[in-house]
Amino acid sequence: MRKQATETQRGKAKARKLHLQGLSNKEIAKALSVTEKIVRSWLNGYKEQLKQCKERESKYLARIDELLSNEKANINDIRASINALRVLQKAHNTQLNRV
Repeated sequence: MRKQATETQRGKAKARKLHLQGLSNKEIAKALSVTEKIVRSWLNGYKEQLKQCKERESKYLARIDELLSNEKANINDIRASINALRVLQKAHNTQLNRV
């Protein structure tokens, strides 16, 4: 039972990596020798998490762009926003790469 669980976890991790590379569910299923239904179940919540992460990051990028276009913007505000975006990206990478 334990061996089967670790194989499933490895499959999920591989499916996520392949998804990030831009492969479709059908291509991922073929590469991992499983059915599309299994791949869909593995990536079910992952795609939603990925979408939410991208939305949050785009909000920070918009804020940084707004600050850069404003001549009266304080350099410390710009730096703080860029640092916050970096921290957010690291957190997202950690969150998305865990199995």
